[in-house]
Amino acid sequence: MSSSLTRILIAITVIAVALGIFRLERAKPRLRAEGQTSAATPLAPAMRVEQAHPLKNVEVADTVFHYYDIRGSSANELHAAMRASGPLDSLGSGRPRSGRCHWSVKYWIHYSESGGLCSISSAQIAVNSEIDLPHWIDRDAAATALREQWDRYEAALRTHELGHLDNGIRFANALAIRLAGIPAQAQCNSLPVLAQHEFDTTLPDFNRMDVEYDRVTNHGELQGAVMR
Repeated sequence: MSSSLTRILIAITVIAVALGIFRLERAKPRLRAEGQTSAATPLAPAMRVEQAHPLKNVEVADTVFHYYDIRGSSANELHAAMRASGPLDSLGSGRPRSGRCHWSVKYWIHYSESGGLCSISSAQIAVNSEIDLPHWIDRDAAATALREQWDRYEAALRTHELGHLDNGIRFANALAIRLAGIPAQAQCNSLPVLAQHEFDTTLPDFNRMDVEYDRVTNHGELQGAVMR
């Protein structure tokens, strides 16, 4: 075997879909740092979700935001508009949602041969994301109170969807660690198989993390994504 051979292998892109949900007829919206929404119907303080930070060999691209247009002059009208135009739940229910986050991860491994063995010398991982959010076209013509309420809601919904992206970054970090732990092999063609195995066995944990994130935040409601 050559002592300097280096090759690059590219993994399949896998997309995880994370969904927000309408909350327009419940408690008063709050920013994440504020406390209970109502003295009459107390809720837990708005949740703070820890931000994920990529490892050195994990590159996170800027999120691409997509906006769908809605119109309305009341919370009920805005609710109806999002029900009609919001992105559909692609996880099976087919229901429209107010917001949605897609994150995807790709990896590249470099490997080299030395001493009769082939090992991964380095790996690069890329995280990409797209987020769908509502755009209220006639916001400026609405009453001040409704505009302020909407602005809080929209900011909280954006925060919630970016929290799903954090799970994608956590997956990329975990994958980077697992790839680095793959032992040297007698055959170089064993490395892409082992790398893909790490990818495939690690991803479901973070898909479940996205589901759990929606559960504990009540799809963003406990982060302030709620209008009354």
